[in-house]
Amino acid sequence: MKAHKLPALAVALAVALSPLSAQAKGRPSPEAYTVRLRQILIQMQNEALADVSAVMSDVCSWLEDYGRQDGHFPATDVEAAAARASLQRLMPANPFNLAVAQRPPETRHIPTNAEERIKVNFVVDMGLDRDAVKALIDLPPDTWQAPAGTITVISNGYHLAAIWASGADQRPIKDATGKAHILVASCRR
Repeated sequence: MKAHKLPALAVALAVALSPLSAQAKGRPSPEAYTVRLRQILIQMQNEALADVSAVMSDVCSWLEDYGRQDGHFPATDVEAAAARASLQRLMPANPFNLAVAQRPPETRHIPTNAEERIKVNFVVDMGLDRDAVKALIDLPPDTWQAPAGTITVISNGYHLAAIWASGADQRPIKDATGKAHILVASCRR
């Protein structure tokens, strides 16, 4: 099941905001409700993007700690799976999940089960270098797709890792310049 459920949220909000009779005296027009609904959805999406971006920074810090302790980033599928499992337990609730988005702000980040957590993917690509990361920032491949809120870590197994997260469109989130928001973790010995 896809974590991206903003269209379902739009329907739920439209029902909640709809008057019994839009033509009733003193009630806003259907167009006014549509405008308000769009504003709410944009605000919720911006908050979710900010939350996932903050988690990306936490993942970057976690990876740099991993590199300091082990002397390298995950280099094998076994190491990547172990790192993913360790990180997955630390993840907050996915802000793109409809059930999570409807909670009060003070409990919104606390997952009630493992399925609500932000998902983490790990990939080992021994060819990853700084030039490749620069190219990926400019033009991420079309294959970079994941359910909204998923964080993907690409490690070269040595000293470099790139971290990206998917937005509501299930593609890498973008920075203010329209380029892919990719964080780089470096292993310092």
